[in-house]
Amino acid sequence: MNISLDYKYHTKKAFSTIEIKWRAKGNKSSFVNIHYSDDGGIFWQDIIFTKNDGSYIWDVPNINSTECLLKIEDFSDNSIFGISKSNFTIVLQ
Repeated sequence: MNISLDYKYHTKKAFSTIEIKWRAKGNKSSFVNIHYSDDGGIFWQDIIFTKNDGSYIWDVPNINSTECLLKIEDFSDNSIFGISKSNFTIVLQ
């Protein structure tokens, strides 16, 4: 699964919104789980369980971290997943 973000700005503000986009190849479930990490991928927080339609508008949480990542996993087979290619930053408002 490929994940794309608007990396024009690597720093996101808390309480802003960003569009998360992904592409799933081959056999895929109708739904995905989307998660974020604020510690470089050690722990993952749930964002949403949603349709596998390739796009989701995320309300950025009120955190402060330079080690944020996104992970999207196939609902029916969590061994099928994608993680954002590089860390991004979220800054407090």
